Amino acid sequence: MIKKILIFLFLIIPRTITMPPSPHVVIWNVGQGAWFTLDKNASCVHIDMGGSVRHRPTPCPEKDNRLFITHYDQDHISLVSSQAHKARHCLMENPPPHLSSRKQKMLATIPRCLKRSDPSVQRLYQSRFQKRNESNAYLVANTFLITGDADKKMERAWATRDLPQVSFFLNQNLENLSDAA
Repeated sequence: MIKKILIFLFLIIPRTITMPPSPHVVIWNVGQGAWFTLDKNASCVHIDMGGSVRHRPTPCPEKDNRLFITHYDQDHISLVSSQAHKARHCLMENPPPHLSSRKQKMLATIPRCLKRSDPSVQRLYQSRFQKRNESNAYLVANTFLITGDADKKMERAWATRDLPQVSFFLNQNLENLSDAA
Protein backbone atom coordinates (compact mmCIF):
# COMPACT_ATOMS: atom_id res chain seq x y z
CA MET A 1 0.00 0.00 0.00
CA ILE A 2 2.79 2.46 0.89
CA LYS A 3 4.54 1.63 -2.38
CA LYS A 4 1.36 2.50 -4.31
CA ILE A 5 1.04 5.81 -2.45
CA LEU A 6 4.67 6.69 -3.19
CA ILE A 7 4.24 5.88 -6.88
CA PHE A 8 1.06 7.98 -6.95
CA LEU A 9 2.86 10.93 -5.29
CA PHE A 10 5.80 10.56 -7.66
CA LEU A 11 3.49 10.78 -10.66
CA ILE A 12 1.41 13.67 -9.36
CA ILE A 13 3.91 16.03 -7.66
CA PRO A 14 5.88 17.13 -10.76
CA ARG A 15 2.66 18.26 -12.41
CA THR A 16 1.62 20.39 -9.44
CA ILE A 17 4.90 22.30 -9.08
CA THR A 18 5.63 23.13 -12.71
CA MET A 19 5.31 26.74 -13.77
CA PRO A 20 2.69 27.67 -16.34
CA PRO A 21 3.93 28.19 -19.90
CA SER A 22 5.47 31.55 -20.72
CA PRO A 23 4.44 34.29 -20.77
CA HIS A 24 2.74 34.53 -17.40
CA VAL A 25 2.49 37.10 -14.61
CA VAL A 26 3.50 36.33 -11.03
CA ILE A 27 2.46 38.49 -8.07
CA TRP A 28 5.01 37.53 -5.40
CA ASN A 29 4.02 37.19 -1.76
CA VAL A 30 6.80 39.35 -0.31
CA GLY A 31 5.06 40.51 2.85
CA GLN A 32 5.11 44.29 3.20
CA GLY A 33 6.21 45.36 -0.27
CA ALA A 34 5.61 44.89 -3.96
CA TRP A 35 7.05 42.65 -6.65
CA PHE A 36 5.39 41.68 -9.93
CA THR A 37 7.06 39.55 -12.63
CA LEU A 38 6.19 38.95 -16.26
CA ASP A 39 7.98 35.70 -17.12
CA LYS A 40 8.58 35.47 -20.86
CA ASN A 41 10.46 32.87 -22.90
CA ALA A 42 13.95 34.42 -22.83
CA SER A 43 13.56 37.12 -20.21
CA CYS A 44 11.65 38.34 -17.20
CA VAL A 45 10.33 41.83 -16.56
CA HIS A 46 9.95 42.88 -12.93
CA ILE A 47 7.89 45.80 -11.68
CA ASP A 48 9.33 46.73 -8.29
CA MET A 49 11.44 44.36 -6.24
CA GLY A 50 10.78 44.97 -2.57
CA GLY A 51 9.46 43.19 0.46
CA SER A 52 10.30 41.88 3.87
CA VAL A 53 13.59 40.09 4.45
CA ARG A 54 12.12 36.67 5.10
CA HIS A 55 10.44 36.51 1.67
CA ARG A 56 13.11 36.13 -0.99
CA PRO A 57 11.97 34.54 -4.23
CA THR A 58 14.59 33.87 -6.90
CA PRO A 59 12.71 34.12 -10.17
CA CYS A 60 14.25 33.66 -13.61
CA PRO A 61 17.85 32.82 -12.62
CA GLU A 62 18.74 31.66 -16.15
CA LYS A 63 17.12 34.57 -17.99
CA ASP A 64 17.78 38.25 -18.60
CA ASN A 65 15.90 40.27 -15.99
CA ARG A 66 14.68 43.82 -16.61
CA LEU A 67 13.55 45.94 -13.68
CA PHE A 68 11.07 48.83 -13.67
CA ILE A 69 10.38 50.74 -10.42
CA THR A 70 7.03 52.43 -9.72
CA HIS A 71 8.60 54.57 -6.99
CA TYR A 72 11.61 54.37 -4.71
CA ASP A 73 10.20 53.67 -1.25
CA GLN A 74 12.10 50.96 0.61
CA ASP A 75 9.26 48.43 0.33
CA HIS A 76 9.52 48.63 -3.48
CA ILE A 77 13.33 48.31 -3.83
CA SER A 78 14.54 46.49 -0.71
CA LEU A 79 15.31 43.19 -2.47
CA VAL A 80 17.17 44.70 -5.43
CA SER A 81 20.68 44.22 -4.09
CA SER A 82 20.00 40.68 -2.82
CA GLN A 83 18.82 39.67 -6.31
CA ALA A 84 21.70 41.30 -8.20
CA HIS A 85 24.07 38.37 -7.70
CA LYS A 86 21.44 35.66 -8.32
CA ALA A 87 20.66 36.50 -11.96
CA ARG A 88 21.47 38.97 -14.71
CA HIS A 89 19.45 42.10 -13.90
CA CYS A 90 19.38 45.54 -15.43
CA LEU A 91 17.46 48.67 -14.48
CA MET A 92 15.26 50.01 -17.28
CA GLU A 93 15.09 53.62 -16.11
CA ASN A 94 17.43 55.92 -14.26
CA PRO A 95 16.49 56.59 -10.63
CA PRO A 96 15.67 60.18 -9.70
CA PRO A 97 18.67 62.17 -8.42
CA HIS A 98 17.11 63.09 -5.04
CA LEU A 99 17.36 59.56 -3.54
CA SER A 100 19.23 59.00 -0.30
CA SER A 101 22.83 57.85 -0.60
CA ARG A 102 21.83 54.44 0.82
CA LYS A 103 19.22 53.91 -1.91
CA GLN A 104 21.60 55.20 -4.59
CA LYS A 105 24.23 52.73 -3.41
CA MET A 106 21.70 49.87 -3.45
CA LEU A 107 20.56 50.69 -6.99
CA ALA A 108 24.16 51.10 -8.16
CA THR A 109 24.54 47.31 -7.86
CA ILE A 110 22.22 46.94 -10.88
CA PRO A 111 23.56 48.07 -14.28
CA ARG A 112 21.37 50.13 -16.58
CA CYS A 113 19.83 48.17 -19.46
CA LEU A 114 21.37 48.85 -22.84
CA LYS A 115 17.98 48.55 -24.48
CA ARG A 116 15.71 50.94 -22.58
CA SER A 117 12.36 49.62 -23.75
CA ASP A 118 10.42 46.39 -23.59
CA PRO A 119 7.40 45.80 -25.83
CA SER A 120 5.54 44.03 -23.02
CA VAL A 121 5.66 47.06 -20.69
CA GLN A 122 4.25 50.47 -21.46
CA ARG A 123 4.68 53.38 -19.06
CA LEU A 124 1.33 55.17 -18.99
CA TYR A 125 2.35 57.78 -16.46
CA GLN A 126 5.77 59.23 -15.69
CA SER A 127 6.11 60.46 -12.14
CA ARG A 128 8.19 63.49 -11.27
CA PHE A 129 8.47 62.04 -7.73
CA GLN A 130 7.60 65.40 -6.17
CA LYS A 131 4.93 64.08 -3.80
CA ARG A 132 5.14 61.19 -1.39
CA ASN A 133 4.13 57.92 -3.09
CA GLU A 134 3.79 59.59 -6.47
CA SER A 135 4.32 56.59 -8.74
CA ASN A 136 4.98 55.65 -12.32
CA ALA A 137 2.15 53.59 -13.78
CA TYR A 138 2.90 50.65 -16.06
CA LEU A 139 0.69 48.59 -18.35
CA VAL A 140 2.10 45.05 -18.40
CA ALA A 141 1.30 42.60 -21.19
CA ASN A 142 -1.63 44.82 -22.25
CA THR A 143 -3.55 43.37 -19.30
CA PHE A 144 -2.21 44.51 -15.92
CA LEU A 145 -2.14 48.13 -14.77
CA ILE A 146 0.37 48.54 -11.93
CA THR A 147 0.37 51.91 -10.17
CA GLY A 148 2.65 51.39 -7.17
CA ASP A 149 1.50 53.29 -4.07
CA ALA A 150 -0.39 56.00 -5.89
CA ASP A 151 -2.76 57.87 -3.59
CA LYS A 152 -6.51 57.19 -3.67
CA LYS A 153 -7.22 60.24 -5.84
CA MET A 154 -4.75 59.05 -8.49
CA GLU A 155 -6.00 55.45 -8.32
CA ARG A 156 -9.59 56.63 -8.77
CA ALA A 157 -8.46 58.62 -11.83
CA TRP A 158 -6.82 55.47 -13.27
CA ALA A 159 -9.90 53.37 -12.47
CA THR A 160 -12.18 55.73 -14.40
CA ARG A 161 -9.82 56.23 -17.36
CA ASP A 162 -10.87 54.52 -20.59
CA LEU A 163 -8.38 51.65 -20.83
CA PRO A 164 -10.34 48.83 -22.49
CA GLN A 165 -7.31 46.52 -22.67
CA VAL A 166 -6.80 46.50 -18.87
CA SER A 167 -8.17 43.35 -17.27
CA PHE A 168 -6.52 43.72 -13.87
CA PHE A 169 -5.90 46.94 -11.95
CA LEU A 170 -3.27 46.15 -9.32
CA ASN A 171 -3.38 48.90 -6.75
CA GLN A 172 -1.62 48.83 -3.40
CA ASN A 173 -4.60 50.04 -1.35
CA LEU A 174 -6.51 46.84 -2.16
CA GLU A 175 -9.87 48.56 -2.32
CA ASN A 176 -12.61 48.06 -4.85
CA LEU A 177 -12.27 50.86 -7.37
CA SER A 178 -15.03 49.67 -9.72
CA ASP A 179 -17.52 52.07 -8.08
CA ALA A 180 -15.32 55.09 -8.78
CA ALA A 181 -17.07 55.97 -12.04
